[in-house]
This record gives sequence, C-alpha cells and structure tokens, in this order.
Amino acid sequence: MTIQLITTPMHAIWSYIFVIRLGLGLTGTALSSMITTVINTIVIHLYVYFKLPQFKEAYFFPTRDSIRGMREYIKVAFPSMLMVCLEWWSFEV
Repeated sequence: MTIQLITTPMHAIWSYIFVIRLGLGLTGTALSSMITTVINTIVIHLYVYFKLPQFKEAYFFPTRDSIRGMREYIKVAFPSMLMVCLEWWSFEV
C-alpha cells in the first residue's frame, strides 16, 4: 500500500507531463500507465525478495517443473474461459 501511495502521485505527474506538456494525448496516458505499472511491479518484487525472507522460495525463475501439469489445467481453463467470454459477448450484443 505504501508503494502504491508513492507511485500514484507520480502517475499524476507523468500524466501531466506526457498529456499536457508534451501533447501526446491518449498515447501519453498509455505511457504514464505503463510506467506506473512497471515501477509498481519492480518495487513490489524487490521489496518482497529482500524484506520478506519467508517468501523467497516463492520467487524463482521458471523451469520445466513450473509448467508440468499444464495440459490438465488448460483442459479445465479453456472451456471456462470460453464460457466467460461467451457470456461477456452476449451482454455486448
């Protein structure tokens, strides 16, 4: 929450710079959102990795073991995703 409280005002500053000062319009909005999200992600990962040692085992580089059993997961996930998409599309129509 502290990290979010720090980066949210920075997002407003970046939006002002990109949209108003540089005149980038919608592209400036996308850039400021991307910068905010990337900084949030990096800082949160660094905080968890260095300050919360009990979670170090959860942070690892993916290996073959990481995707073992993915086929069974996709067999369940794909029809579920398709049902959610069809429901969403039906409301759009």
